[in-house]
Amino acid sequence: MITPTNLFERKDIPSAKQQQIRALHARSDREGIINSLYVVAMYAVSIVLLIVGKAIYVTIPATILMSGSMMRGAFLMHDASHYALFKTRR
Repeated sequence: MITPTNLFERKDIPSAKQQQIRALHARSDREGIINSLYVVAMYAVSIVLLIVGKAIYVTIPATILMSGSMMRGAFLMHDASHYALFKTRR
């Protein structure tokens, strides 16, 4: 019988493997801060590259780097909106 508590449990995955998967999805304040700082740092590096580098071979990689950091920032904002970015709610 399917109940709300066992609706999403996979029967074909052993319980030890399920615990490993849960450990990968665990929230961490440290990981949230590291990911946030990474986004800010990569965005700053891409801005500096765009300002300093006038050649097209510098502009294109800087733009790609900036778009990647924007996407990662969007993912972080989505996690933050679901209170999943940090372990504590401060």
